[in-house]
Amino acid sequence: MTPNDGGPPRRQLLRRGLAVLAGLGGLGAIQRAAVTRARSAPRETNVLRLYGQSWRQTTRERQSGEPPLSGDRVSVYGELSALPNGPKVGEFYAAGFLLESPFGADPRGRTTLEMHTFKLQDGQLIGMGAGEPGVGVFAIVGGTGRYTGARGSYSAIQRTRELGGEGDAEFVLTLLLEEDHDGA
Repeated sequence: MTPNDGGPPRRQLLRRGLAVLAGLGGLGAIQRAAVTRARSAPRETNVLRLYGQSWRQTTRERQSGEPPLSGDRVSVYGELSALPNGPKVGEFYAAGFLLESPFGADPRGRTTLEMHTFKLQDGQLIGMGAGEPGVGVFAIVGGTGRYTGARGSYSAIQRTRELGGEGDAEFVLTLLLEEDHDGA
């Protein structure tokens, strides 16, 4: 077709074609955004209480019973149960560092930077944050299995035998879990 035979000019056809393509691209972006929102829509908030048994702390730099000092690396591990002194439902592992800090309530000016793994029967939860030796509020930064996409926070009280505690712990986790890709 040419402009002389009564049909639309080529430039007009190109503009219309580009407008249609742009509209289709916009529709695709809207659909992708809706799917992303649906996938990240949280399920109801879940509160999970876990109790620690056989709570142990090790440091390479100190003897058993000697408190760690700023700069020391600390490992903590123990068994998890759903009830105090109940049957084992998982394991806990932590790696931490003691930092010197002028902030906080610790009389020695110590702060801990900690990374936690809650290894449970249906997946793992990963947490981290800063606290004082034995206590803190931490962020849930992810998980695996049932806890894939988990987020939230938790409080922790840990009393290791090496520092005069009962060898126990208590965690109160507030979890937000993302919906599965199938909307489950």
